[in-house]
Amino acid sequence: MTTEIEKRLAGQPHSEVTGRTLSGYVVLWGVETRIGGQFTETFKRGAFTRSLADKTGREKLVLVDHDSSQLLGRVGVNATMAEDARGLKVTVQLPDTALANEIRGLQEANLLGGWSIGMQVPPTGDVWKGDKRTIVEANIVEASVIRSHAAYEATKGTTSLRSLHAGAEADLRKRLYLHYLGAINGHFQEHETAARVREARRSRYQRRTGPLHYCDARH
Repeated sequence: MTTEIEKRLAGQPHSEVTGRTLSGYVVLWGVETRIGGQFTETFKRGAFTRSLADKTGREKLVLVDHDSSQLLGRVGVNATMAEDARGLKVTVQLPDTALANEIRGLQEANLLGGWSIGMQVPPTGDVWKGDKRTIVEANIVEASVIRSHAAYEATKGTTSLRSLHAGAEADLRKRLYLHYLGAINGHFQEHETAARVREARRSRYQRRTGPLHYCDARH
């Protein structure tokens, strides 16, 4: 089953540039964010530990505006992603390209919109309590520097997320319903089998004893 790529803007945009090193937090632990006015979301510390340790999976990239054609870095080449006490931090050594020079200039002018993450949350990677979602495990696909104001990122994918949540509930209801039907059918089948057994016994008895004759006690 393919897991949807979800995009989230960092709860509190923070980035800095020193020379040609750009860094920032794409996720902050425990920061509650309202998603599309429909539910709140927080990340549990260590949510990306397994993904970061996986060196055989999908390559982790640093992009601009979640656009795979606007590449700034690759983890293991000129970029790192690491968890600390505050959140998930990304550091990239900016290459000498027009795109990277543009991003560096925007950051030096304090004009960048912040950082955002592209991630996949497995079926067991989140916990829902009412309209509150806690992400306990997620796989990193990419981290992006956002050029301009990116408030829309918080709502991107909201509909599909709600559908995912509703779909999970519907699937649970369906499985419970089918289980219930199976129990009922099994109950009926049990009674039907018992009736057939009784009929078979009655037939065998009649073959042994002959037809039944009823006597009127009054004669």
